[in-house]
Amino acid sequence: MVGELLLVALIAALAAAIQGALGFGFSLLAAPLLALVDPQLVPGPVLVGLLTLTTMMTARERGAVDGTGVAWVLVGRVPGAAVGALALALLTQQALSITLAVVVLAAVALSVAGLQLVPQRGTLLGAGVVSGVMEVAASIGGPPVALVYRRAAAPVVRGTLSVIFMVGVTVSLIGVASVGRFGATELRWSLALIPGVVVGFVASALLRPAVDRGLLAPAVLVLSAISAIAVLVQALW
Repeated sequence: MVGELLLVALIAALAAAIQGALGFGFSLLAAPLLALVDPQLVPGPVLVGLLTLTTMMTARERGAVDGTGVAWVLVGRVPGAAVGALALALLTQQALSITLAVVVLAAVALSVAGLQLVPQRGTLLGAGVVSGVMEVAASIGGPPVALVYRRAAAPVVRGTLSVIFMVGVTVSLIGVASVGRFGATELRWSLALIPGVVVGFVASALLRPAVDRGLLAPAVLVLSAISAIAVLVQALW
């Protein structure tokens, strides 16, 4: 049990360090690995870890937040979370995971092919809906919004996504609890995640300078693709 707790804390720290530098990545890196340790770590405890991280990031990056973008994404994310909770209750986890992974891979492919997503009302609203569904269903809600913001300045991405995730994850946790997927076991795992999240957040200060020098756009594409592939492998395994 001690070994599992240390492994969970290590995974949380590494994932938190990545998100602390890029603005997203915690769920897509941590969720597949934590699910291998114990399936009950996903989605509830991962969402608690993400809420802890994004609260700290919002305080640190508050001066760079795109308020208009936050508003439109959240408008879409609330109904998206409801759809995700319903899908979680009605569909098999495998079918849902495969569908979401294919959606993300398609978005990455379109971006590589030259599609330029601009942070405006329509794209932000759509990204919010897809993000809400994915956050509840697979604990991976970052890629849809990050793909829209991938050409923005790194501080804007970190600050804006942190506010979106902080609010959206709260809604998602309510959705997960409403379908009976957050109990005493999930609470214990959540508490085990938090120390690693705090360590990773502090360590992210070492990575931010490199991201701010132009590594954000390619990193968003790579991490989004990795997240989708990881979900596919887990579902098909």
